[in-house]
Amino acid sequence: MGESGSEGRRLSHYLVLDRIGAGGMGEVYRAEDVNLGRLVALKLLPQSLTAAPGSGSNPDLGRAEALARFRREARSVAALNHPGICTIFEIDEHEGQPFIAMELLDGMTLRERLAKVAPEPMPVSQVLDLGVQIADALDAAHQQGVIHRDLKPANLFVTSRDRAKILDFGLAKRKPIAREKAAMGSPVAEDEISVSWGPEGSYTTPLGEYNLTNPGSLVGTIAYMSPEQALGEPLDERTDIFSLGAVLYEVATGRRAFQGPTALAVSNAIINHDPPLASEINSQVPPGLADVIQRCLAKKPEDRYQTAIALRADLQSLRGDPSSASISTGTRKQTVLDTARTRRRIWLTTPGVVLAAVLLALIVPASRGWLFTQAGNILKSSRQPALPSPVSLVVLPFTGAPSDAGLTAFGNGLADALTARLVQLTPGRSFQVTPASELRAKEITTLDQARRDFGANLGLVIGLERAEGIVRVSYTIVDAKSGRALRGDSIPVAESDLVSAEDRLVESAARSLDLGLRSEEKRGQSFRGTRSSAAYEYYLQGTGYLPEGSDPAKLASALETLQEALKLDPQFGLAEAALGEASWKKYEVTQDRPLVESARAACRHAIELGNAGAEGHLCLGTLASGTGDYAQAVTQFQLAVQLDPTSDRAYSSLAVAYSNLNQFGAAEKTYQREIDLRPQYWRGYNMLGVFYFTRQDYQKARTMFQKVVELAPDSYRGYSNLGGADVALDNMEGAVQELEHSIAIQPSENAYSNLGTAYFLLGNYREAARNFVEATKLNPMEYDYWGFLGDAQYYGGQRPQAMDAYRTAVKLGEDALKVNPNDAGILGLVSGYHSMLGDKQQALAELDRALASGQPDKDLLFNATLIYNQLGEKAVAIEWLSRALAAGYSPYVLAHSPSLNNLHNDPRYKQLLRQK
Repeated sequence: MGESGSEGRRLSHYLVLDRIGAGGMGEVYRAEDVNLGRLVALKLLPQSLTAAPGSGSNPDLGRAEALARFRREARSVAALNHPGICTIFEIDEHEGQPFIAMELLDGMTLRERLAKVAPEPMPVSQVLDLGVQIADALDAAHQQGVIHRDLKPANLFVTSRDRAKILDFGLAKRKPIAREKAAMGSPVAEDEISVSWGPEGSYTTPLGEYNLTNPGSLVGTIAYMSPEQALGEPLDERTDIFSLGAVLYEVATGRRAFQGPTALAVSNAIINHDPPLASEINSQVPPGLADVIQRCLAKKPEDRYQTAIALRADLQSLRGDPSSASISTGTRKQTVLDTARTRRRIWLTTPGVVLAAVLLALIVPASRGWLFTQAGNILKSSRQPALPSPVSLVVLPFTGAPSDAGLTAFGNGLADALTARLVQLTPGRSFQVTPASELRAKEITTLDQARRDFGANLGLVIGLERAEGIVRVSYTIVDAKSGRALRGDSIPVAESDLVSAEDRLVESAARSLDLGLRSEEKRGQSFRGTRSSAAYEYYLQGTGYLPEGSDPAKLASALETLQEALKLDPQFGLAEAALGEASWKKYEVTQDRPLVESARAACRHAIELGNAGAEGHLCLGTLASGTGDYAQAVTQFQLAVQLDPTSDRAYSSLAVAYSNLNQFGAAEKTYQREIDLRPQYWRGYNMLGVFYFTRQDYQKARTMFQKVVELAPDSYRGYSNLGGADVALDNMEGAVQELEHSIAIQPSENAYSNLGTAYFLLGNYREAARNFVEATKLNPMEYDYWGFLGDAQYYGGQRPQAMDAYRTAVKLGEDALKVNPNDAGILGLVSGYHSMLGDKQQALAELDRALASGQPDKDLLFNATLIYNQLGEKAVAIEWLSRALAAGYSPYVLAHSPSLNNLHNDPRYKQLLRQK
């Protein structure tokens, strides 16, 4: 079925009636759903784009890309549920013809409506009505992480009842995701660990990065593009704010905001010139509306409205009084900047009441947002939809006020507090929780990404609202695959008692998640460590900054707000522990030595106060581990586990500390305790699998990673680690398949590194290098990847490029050693890089430091083998090889290591392998 002759034919269970219209990415037909007896609109991908790659009106757009964009539109819109967004019923394919079944609308596009009245503008009341409705719908999309990127009159529909609908999400994209490597030397505090093979059998624990849309690509329609879009720069929600401003300008004035005889001229106008105020073109436009539109059209994203809901609020107020001129056009930019500065001063110096006032002044109105609409609809339903079993929940980061860091931090602190208290309810239940801090650390803001990264099947979204002197804390529980809102609630709290919102939020969420709270759990849930509401508010805000530990400004804000909390309540142990953690994180970034003692003093004081719980010991244990005092770290993490038997962070950190002391039996038992605590949660199995992998017990590691895949089949991580284990087990066919499946779910540095190692061990050094390059692109700060790349290039005949890679690896490794100078693993690797560069003296000095740091493990012993062999000392190399094999190093890796090819005919080498 294609561009003609479609009428009267069947497409699956739809009877096509007539053609409604067409666009660059699809034709639209009126059709009847014969199963349900309703009329729908069918959007079909044209035959010109599906017949063959590169065919049709756009020869650069092949079938694969066209299908990807077509399906992306359906998935983007299917994740949304709002009366201002055209509803998607189904996406399917019939006899090779992809199609989307959607809501059939009665009316016309805004472009058609404007053409009817051209060149006259629309009445101001209609401009305001449309603006409010479109901004509300945009907010719903942005709440789900969807950016439209092609907002224009042709993609806006006005129904016969004057309701605005956003159409055509074909160019929409999910917000980009980026990850940062945790600082070296810190204990493993969250689930950020993955196995990654290196060419010589080394391993690492990398993170990755994934982006659905490449920066630099130009998409959208020129006349309505934002300046950053016209320049091909990365985009966020504020690009849609600009486009909506251009639409409002056109409907208010009857002319486009940016004009020119060519596309280049229009782009130049968008980037370099401001249009006249709408009130100067049309005298009926009130100054207030003209100012709102002009603010939307600001060249710099930070000078625009930061959220669609803020824009909607201003339009709504103008709709009540269209003659309003409340926003001065002459001082617009200065007002925004002064307000921001004043708000920061008040926030940091005035506790309690002023904090609440500042918070409430910027909170999203409930009746205007998707979240609150969904929560209200759910509450009205007599039957709540069933939840999946087992539940794997993510608490999504708070994103209600991206223009205000303080409010965002407060919301994130509230999300973290909710997560921590829900985690305490997981033992003995078919219910697991991934902390919001993990999502923020990897900049994950959408539920779909959380599903692919963590295997989540439910998401919980928090919102804040001010209404008639009270604060409403609302939440919605959303199905991860369908994006359907399942359950939720809206909780009113007095402005003077914001802290009570946390208790009521936990109780309500527990009910919605079918978690019956026992009396002792209710009592335990009420502990906050302070009687001061204002101090606790500052504490929540301060802890909300901590996951962004690589940002010095955020760390400074964390320290200031936590200090404010302690001024209000000097006996607040949790705030002291958080202050210690913030000081340590700042030290890791700045290397300012006095911060170490400040951190240690805060951690100790938290413990002395006796009300910090496990957090005080986690704080001191993190500091001990980061400075190489592993025995003290074990002591502190043991106490943390005793005080909070539900803390994943405490178990993982304790196990790592045991491993650093070579107490591997104790480490294994600790990981197993974590699994026993929550046997349906994949994280414990993944951690134990990584432990087995580092111990080179690859079959046990594979068993654990197989369990990860079973419990989280939508997550890329399990497949990547499973592939790494299969590389170690010489199951290359299975490894390549698993790693490619992982990359198909989400490209990650870990999977690329493992795939590169598979090719390296197969002797395909060029393909190995290609994959290691991809790993370095995703995480250019990981020294291991540069070392792996150097090995692949060295043995692939690209010696000059290899030397550059080794030099980069040395620099990054030495930077990591500044945090923990006694890390034997890093020392061993850096010494190996020096040996490849021919720096014999430096290589041996680093190796001596590594060997002197404690009992060397088999990886370090094998590194010593490689180093001495590279330096031409074969006899010494074979001595170290004997020790590495005795410690359990893999003979398979030895046999496939090209750096040992010169030893293959040596009788001593052959004898060693025969013994194994």
